Amino acid sequence: MDKTEKRICLYCTLFISLVLNATKLLALRENGILAHYWHFDLAEFAFQFVYSFGFCYLLLYLNLKPGLWVNGTNKSYTLTALKFFLLLIVAMVIGGFVQRAISDKTQMIRLFWSGYISRFLVAGLLVGIVIKIILLLRESREKSRENEQLKTVYLEAELEC
Repeated sequence: MDKTEKRICLYCTLFISLVLNATKLLALRENGILAHYWHFDLAEFAFQFVYSFGFCYLLLYLNLKPGLWVNGTNKSYTLTALKFFLLLIVAMVIGGFVQRAISDKTQMIRLFWSGYISRFLVAGLLVGIVIKIILLLRESREKSRENEQLKTVYLEAELEC
């Protein structure tokens, strides 16, 4: 990963983490609709934000570091998708149990897990989109580099004639 890709990963990860935890921030308004149903807990919000940030950044890093997860064959893409999905499940389970331990237990357990699962599925989807965009940027950069090399070779060959 070059400097630009690292910046894109960092900013996208921050954005995704904020979007995933925006509902908790909306509960800060005392007269708001969400404040009637949720109370804002700083420890829970901090854990959710840091955990989702770490999860998203880890997914981006693992998928964009050359040779780490992706080798380039169709078989490896299936294996990569399986690894992506397994990491998503493991992160959901670990994060869910830790958050459940540090947060209030008054929330219904089915509602808690459905919200947690949907939050991580949205995170996985958004990270997948960012990965695809970065891979397309890499491909575009490589093609323009090849194009410049071909132009240089063509001009050199023309000058020799």
